[in-house]
Amino acid sequence: MDLLYTDDKHQNVITVITLGNETKKLRNKFYNAGASLRYEFREWLKFDVGYLYSKRISNFSELDYVNKAIFFRLMASL
Repeated sequence: MDLLYTDDKHQNVITVITLGNETKKLRNKFYNAGASLRYEFREWLKFDVGYLYSKRISNFSELDYVNKAIFFRLMASL
């Protein structure tokens, strides 16, 4: 499992943007979570299945987004 929260205030760089009629300093909050399971058929053959979720909340609503992904991975080594 993996959980992450970031409050990106752009403190080191002044980032002012204009969208529509609105001009202000950019501020984003990021939420990320993920979980996966692994099954090892053999030492050299593994299978993963998992889910990833990410969300950005910005002070500009046009920049908000949500991503959801399910993944499958098969790994083989010699």
